[in-house]
Amino acid sequence: MSSKRPDTISSMMRRRQADSTAAQPPASDYDRLMAEYRQLQELLAQQKKLIGSLEHDAMSDSLTGLANRRTFEKELERSLATARRYGRRHAVLLIDINDFKSINDNLGHLTGDAVLTHIARLLRQNIRPTDIAARLGGDEFAVILNELRAVENADHRAQEISQTISHTPCIGEKSTVHVSISIGCSVFGADDEISEILEKADKSMYANKQTSKM
Repeated sequence: MSSKRPDTISSMMRRRQADSTAAQPPASDYDRLMAEYRQLQELLAQQKKLIGSLEHDAMSDSLTGLANRRTFEKELERSLATARRYGRRHAVLLIDINDFKSINDNLGHLTGDAVLTHIARLLRQNIRPTDIAARLGGDEFAVILNELRAVENADHRAQEISQTISHTPCIGEKSTVHVSISIGCSVFGADDEISEILEKADKSMYANKQTSKM
């Protein structure tokens, strides 16, 4: 018969504590490991910030900060999917700056860029958080009006945006530029296609531009 005494709870706890203490690295090694761990955390945070910045740049217009054409197209597809799923009504506004070429030619491209950022700022200020404002390129902008309460609200919003821009000049260091725009509106729902939506808005915008020249 074995004479070995069985372990008591206190003896087992002392042995476990001794084993745990023996497994820990020396203080200097521990400090080094913690410093390396903090460095890795900082590196991961920097990489995450860089990835977020790159993703934002890929989705945004570099001059105005609005959504770019690629993002606009994706958001339009999403709005149409919502219309088809829930029976909602949305609208697209296509916007073109009147006589923008003459602004660039007579006042310079820096003034032209100032006008573009001016228009972008006014668009952001005059749409809802659920709407999308985009610069499609050059002097072309677009707005997606999501979930209209009434179909006629799209035309009202287009008129308000147009009036706000025409009544709010772009004030620069050397010149003040009065700007007007032409807007085309296209309300869409579940039965519409993207190509038809954009074609309708484009025709409406062109008609308004021709009217403004008369």
